[in-house]
Amino acid sequence: MGELSTFQLVFLTLIISWLAAVVLIWIRFDDLIHGKYLLVSILLWPLILVDEWLKFSGLAIDYPYLIGLFQFVPAVIAALMALAIQKITLAKANPSVALYMVPAMIMLLAQIPIMMLSPTDKLEFLYQSPLGEFFVNWPLYAPFLISGFILLMYAVQSAEQINHYHYYLSDQVVDVDLFRFNVLGGVQVGFMLCSVCLILIMGLVAFDLFFLAEWQTIINLIQAGCLMLIQLVLLEKRHFSPTPFSAGELEGRQYSDDYLRLVLKKSEKAIIRHKAYKHIGLRIKHVAEASEVEPAALAQATRMVLNRNFRAFIYHYRLEYAKKVLMRTDAKVTSVARRLGFNSEKYLSNVFIKYIRLMGKEDIDNTKFGQ
Repeated sequence: MGELSTFQLVFLTLIISWLAAVVLIWIRFDDLIHGKYLLVSILLWPLILVDEWLKFSGLAIDYPYLIGLFQFVPAVIAALMALAIQKITLAKANPSVALYMVPAMIMLLAQIPIMMLSPTDKLEFLYQSPLGEFFVNWPLYAPFLISGFILLMYAVQSAEQINHYHYYLSDQVVDVDLFRFNVLGGVQVGFMLCSVCLILIMGLVAFDLFFLAEWQTIINLIQAGCLMLIQLVLLEKRHFSPTPFSAGELEGRQYSDDYLRLVLKKSEKAIIRHKAYKHIGLRIKHVAEASEVEPAALAQATRMVLNRNFRAFIYHYRLEYAKKVLMRTDAKVTSVARRLGFNSEKYLSNVFIKYIRLMGKEDIDNTKFGQ
């Protein structure tokens, strides 16, 4: 057996990663709210590498009709990834799967010229990528260029969705660190950069500005690698808290002041009755269900009536509880901090000092108002 080339090593690494993804989706499917999109995308993923498999295995001569047949698959997987990300970030999202697949249909049309090549021309296209002469070879370049733009579009959309989710995270959860998608957000930014690089590579090669003999293989492997990385990150075992309200519901004025005060009163009773502030991973959805109010109404009530977000609203109860425990028992600050979900003793101390100062300021303001 000869020494494997760099491309072959990358190919085998990707296949091993795919096998790991198959095992993980099998184990964690029931715990993933976006599992159905992720499962389909993982099952489709090997089709991205069919051309490379045909080339490395030497089976292209026997199955030339498979060459270029699955160039639309990256667009399908990118659409499924975008749907999965929307599922884990926005509870009220009800996207049209058919609409998300329109770019994949465009890709199918774009790859028709390659599919209609003769077996001999397909083999030549596979083993000897065209270079330059854009106006002659544009039917061969077009699918790769269009694919790059489609992947970039989905990467930008998903990155914006994650940023939007993070922006309103403190309005719907207390322990934000449990629910942040920092790695996924970073991967999406990397995916955007990779998509831009693929478009640039394709453009430079097509206009004979850069010589890259194996550009087809490089593009296929990079696309497969980026999509596999996103899939593996989405398979991470973690907490999910899709935002239960839209930006319009939170920012718009939808409820009267009297109703918002009523919502707060009912919520405060539910929080005290159930001691909800002790629950690590508490979400606004839990409090809203316990107090029989809409999550959007509670989020708007904390903002407009109390001038704070949901996280700060619950922190008030946590800090009051921490104060009582520390004053009445011999409990260590570290133990209390861990019990209430604070990152460390130092963090609890800093938050506690800010809280005491804020409460003192509010007492002064209330005294002046009473006078």
